[in-house]
Amino acid sequence: MSTIHDLPLEMLDEILMAIDDLAALTTAVLSYRRFYNIYKARKDLIVRRVLHNALGGDDVIASSLRTVRIETIMPNYSPVDPTDRARFLQDIEPLGEDKRNTPTASEFAICAERTRVFQQLEVLYSRSEKDRRTDRTSRLSFEESDRFRTALHRLWLLGLYIRSTSVVQRLCLNTTTRLPLFYDGYTAQDVYDLHCVLDWLEELVLGCLPVETTNESREPFRLICLCVGPATVLKAYLEPQKARAHLRCNDIWRFFQFGDAWKEDLLPVFKAHRLLDPTEKEVKIPYEMKPIVVLPEVPELKCWLPNCKAQSGVRLWNECNWNHAPRNLRLETLVNWLQGPLAKNKHERPLFLHFLGVPDERPHDSAAYSRRKRRTPIKDILNTVPDMSLERVLQSLCDLPAMVEDEKLQAYLKQDKFFGVTSKDLLCETCLGDMIAARLWVWWVTVKKQASAEEAKKEDCWFGFDCRRQSYKPDHAYGYNHACLCIWPERKALKGAAREERRMERLEAEALFDMKMLCEENPPPIADVGGAMSMDVDDASPAAAAADCTLCVQYPIPTPPPPSSLRRPLFLAI
Repeated sequence: MSTIHDLPLEMLDEILMAIDDLAALTTAVLSYRRFYNIYKARKDLIVRRVLHNALGGDDVIASSLRTVRIETIMPNYSPVDPTDRARFLQDIEPLGEDKRNTPTASEFAICAERTRVFQQLEVLYSRSEKDRRTDRTSRLSFEESDRFRTALHRLWLLGLYIRSTSVVQRLCLNTTTRLPLFYDGYTAQDVYDLHCVLDWLEELVLGCLPVETTNESREPFRLICLCVGPATVLKAYLEPQKARAHLRCNDIWRFFQFGDAWKEDLLPVFKAHRLLDPTEKEVKIPYEMKPIVVLPEVPELKCWLPNCKAQSGVRLWNECNWNHAPRNLRLETLVNWLQGPLAKNKHERPLFLHFLGVPDERPHDSAAYSRRKRRTPIKDILNTVPDMSLERVLQSLCDLPAMVEDEKLQAYLKQDKFFGVTSKDLLCETCLGDMIAARLWVWWVTVKKQASAEEAKKEDCWFGFDCRRQSYKPDHAYGYNHACLCIWPERKALKGAAREERRMERLEAEALFDMKMLCEENPPPIADVGGAMSMDVDDASPAAAAADCTLCVQYPIPTPPPPSSLRRPLFLAI
């Protein structure tokens, strides 16, 4: 059996070259003499290769070392002492991005820890910008990976500059002092990459927050991402329920006017590198600037909805990547996609979350029921579905037309713009959210009635999921099913027709009453038949018939008077 002693020197050299940790390299060299001899002969080359394996390319190592070294000395300077500010700027001049620098053991430990953070961010970047089917391993090329990680290290350094503990925070307020502090020594492509990655971090943060928060909030999330740093942004992504707490930043109150995090700095940078005309007033991306990831256009990769306005290259979803859905679309936030006030229904909301088996992130929307009436506990109405996942719900939404038996719901689905979509069809983020919002309540009422006989017996509320009382009247929310369409316009029309019919009946009855009273006040004369006055006239005789005709001509039946001439007030007739 062959052992390590039988391996040739070339093989042992490759083993050392494959190590990605300096501590492991030291252990290997000190544990085997042949490793030691190889390391002694090629120390610089082997150490550089190990650093590349662990941290990235030369640009990544240089930017990471500069960030670590400036971060190490920054606490030695007071942010309120002007002399310290000048001394700090003088001291960081030698700390440039030198590709020949080698980290110490302590510096390598810090860089390696940040590399683990950047690896996770790179997977997310690859998933959103390179290949939507990226799972747990980045699909970026070596060049793309180095550019992405280099930009992250430089953003980390800029975040240190703008914090309240920074000695140079005041320099960030002015363009004249900010540009050399931020971008000195960088090429135009480096600055462009930096801002592109910052834009992506902002998108990542917005995807972690609730939809209503991002629609209504005007917080400078781009500036917040720069201040808290890439590591905190990753925490917000991994713990989206705590994203607000992670992104709380009190260091940027001076910079609220720079909500775009100095995105306009690209204009003077491009002008300084002669990429834009000196008279240019707006930021325009020169054709020389290349994005980190350049994808070929694939005509087949577009949103399924024909009239979708999503631009080419946006991220798309189907059953292949539902396990990496938009971050604000999670099992615990799915209830927020129910139509209108139904998401805050005092009965439907806790019942929906109990069915999925997830806690309520906003328990105030699931307040306790009124104590005036005894209600069945939520846990006794229906059982929690075991191993429920977002992928199962999305699959059910695509298969919903085959699940629904109610004729009204079937008609609703046929009129929906997503009728015919399948789990294999691609949808952009906006259309995916619209599809969920349009179908989720239909799925919920279907599975709810199948799982609970008590819920199946409830009558539908006339106002459906638009009912305003369901969010603050627990008894009303419990007593009726609100996962239904609003039928109030139809019922209102029926009630109006019935009211009009009753009004016409009253008018007819009053007209007949007036006619009877008129006949009693003016009795007709006795008919004189054959020249003789006689009270004994046979009703069946021709004379009686002639008398009736004479009476009808003399006293015609009056027409019903208009409502204004009625004896009763108009509001009583109505």
